[in-house]
Amino acid sequence: MSQFEPAPPTLATTRAPADRLTRLLRPRLLRMLDKLEGGSLTVLEGRERHVLGKGGARNVTLRIHDSRAWRRMALGGTVAAAEAYMDGQWETDDLVGLVRLFAYNLEQVNDSVDSGTSRLSKWALSVAYALARNTLAGSKRNISAHYDLGNDLFELFLDREHRMYSAAVFPYPEASLEAASTHKLEKLFNLLELGPQHHLLEIGTGWGGLAIHAARTRGCRVTTTTISDEQHAYTRARIAAEGLEDRITLLKEDYRALEGRFDRIVSVEMIEAVGHQYLPTYLKTLERLLEPSGLIALQAITIRDQRFVAASREMDFIKRYIFPGGFLPSHAAILSAMQQDTQLNLLQLEDIGLHYAATLKAWGQRFEARLGEVYAQGYDERFVRMWRYYLAYCEGGFRERTIGTCQLLLGGAGGAPDTGGAPGLGRLNMLSERPGALLNAGLFQLGWFCCVLAGSTVALLATPLILAVHLWLIVPTSERLRELRWLAAFVALGMVVDGSLSLAGGYTITSDTPDWEHWLPLPVWMWCLWPLFASTIHHALRWLWQRPWLAAAGGAISAPLSYYGGAQLANVTLADWLLPAQALIWGGLCLGIARLQGHAERA
Repeated sequence: MSQFEPAPPTLATTRAPADRLTRLLRPRLLRMLDKLEGGSLTVLEGRERHVLGKGGARNVTLRIHDSRAWRRMALGGTVAAAEAYMDGQWETDDLVGLVRLFAYNLEQVNDSVDSGTSRLSKWALSVAYALARNTLAGSKRNISAHYDLGNDLFELFLDREHRMYSAAVFPYPEASLEAASTHKLEKLFNLLELGPQHHLLEIGTGWGGLAIHAARTRGCRVTTTTISDEQHAYTRARIAAEGLEDRITLLKEDYRALEGRFDRIVSVEMIEAVGHQYLPTYLKTLERLLEPSGLIALQAITIRDQRFVAASREMDFIKRYIFPGGFLPSHAAILSAMQQDTQLNLLQLEDIGLHYAATLKAWGQRFEARLGEVYAQGYDERFVRMWRYYLAYCEGGFRERTIGTCQLLLGGAGGAPDTGGAPGLGRLNMLSERPGALLNAGLFQLGWFCCVLAGSTVALLATPLILAVHLWLIVPTSERLRELRWLAAFVALGMVVDGSLSLAGGYTITSDTPDWEHWLPLPVWMWCLWPLFASTIHHALRWLWQRPWLAAAGGAISAPLSYYGGAQLANVTLADWLLPAQALIWGGLCLGIARLQGHAERA
């Protein structure tokens, strides 16, 4: 259904005659809309057309299907405007753009739409919000209202690998939602310097993605808790399917009831569910559960400091229909509560709000692409429009920076010891994630080449020995399986490239000796030098990220040289086109890797 086609007959789509109250209130709202800055709003109603606003970059068209929408908006404010959309009384050609236009004029909207004739409705909603306190029973009720809608619904639009219902972090603009979710988890784990020696507490399990990824890739023990029945059942099944019951303890406990001490704590977008009255309680609980020298990583949706006090008293669309009892902290509110009620220490804070906008856009696209399955699960058109409004409402807020998302690293009262790691240097995606993987490839092939020169089967045993020593001495225990996977990927890539060139007639054996080493599928000398050169590239990452073409030139020069050296030693004659082909292929690969690293660093 396009934005301006009639809504399904289950919703109000006929243009009812305007009653006297509507005719009285409509001009007032039109005058208010005409004061909008930073863009324009074209309102279509029947044969009438109004172009409102001062003009600017945000230009949106709105069509009124039912004149009663004016009365609802005038008497009920922004919450009623959302309800009118849910009921099909108005449409727009750009829902995110409309939210952005109103977010840009936030103070004016609050002073005009959410005041005056809507004041009584706003007061009643505020009372309802105050009654939805997150006591032990209230938290269970509020969480269930949203997260127990059904696991099948969330599976339609969340990332398929981790099922993360929180802001992803895109390592480069074209990254998939799955890659961005993984990158977000790696950023959090790197903040915590998470390793196999740690016991990680996760407050807010979600659908188990973080706990499973931590246990599987970092080798640590994980205790995770949720009070959602649906999430608990789903995560329990996932943990069993992964065979991680020995590493992950799944609880169904309120965070206030948790016991024990943990050297690492993580909580991703859970702080918004505690309620502003319980923010000090939440932070004091984190401190109680943390070892004095431990670390806490939080990911939190935040509101501007100037809006925190007012927003903590008001009921908006999100609190009314999506997250009952929720609130958005501000940076100042979090830090003030930390200062007054705990000995926790802020070590790092990074805003990732625009990444949340991209995440919401991806969720919205996936949701729209699978609307048939949404309806098949029993959700009606009003729910679909509510969900569409929810995703657009949040995306517009993040894009206008009226709300944000940040990752915070907190240290315990005993301080966070320096582990000797380079500050700010985390793992990167693709082949650049661990420079040691490329060094492994080089050492592996060097051992193989020595065996070839020796011509001895016994010497072949040196190859796995070289690799094992490198893994044991250089690579942390939790990273060894990951390192081997990158090594396998790199070797497979080289075999495909060089094997294809050799099969195409790139070289011929000129030796009269039919030793088995002369029948190897590719010139091994190239395999000795190029991975080591690539490793050097990665050790100079910060310089080469800004000079990707230099990385390409290095690959283009080193590959032909190493091929030529290998040909001389192996008694191989090279085709004339082979060296230029190697320069193009490996130069292009170096360029691509450097660009990906640059995207990751900028993200």
